[in-house]
Amino acid sequence: MDEALLKTELCQNIIHVMDEAGISKTSLARQTGIPYTTLDRKLKCLSDIGVGEVMRIARALDVETASLLPEAVITMTPQKHSAIKE
Repeated sequence: MDEALLKTELCQNIIHVMDEAGISKTSLARQTGIPYTTLDRKLKCLSDIGVGEVMRIARALDVETASLLPEAVITMTPQKHSAIKE
């Protein structure tokens, strides 16, 4: 699985949920404690989003963390997870 595609899907999922909830980047940055410029860069897929950040974003958006993850990550088998690390 292409890491860039996974990152893009993660960003798109977060932005979609933000739009559905009517939450701006400014509000999300404030609620998560992630500086606005950092969050903006991450949501444009210009830098990686850490696991802890995804969890804080999910909490702020009042959704399950898994709902933000790319579908391919959710449906991966343990063998495929280890292949990504290589």
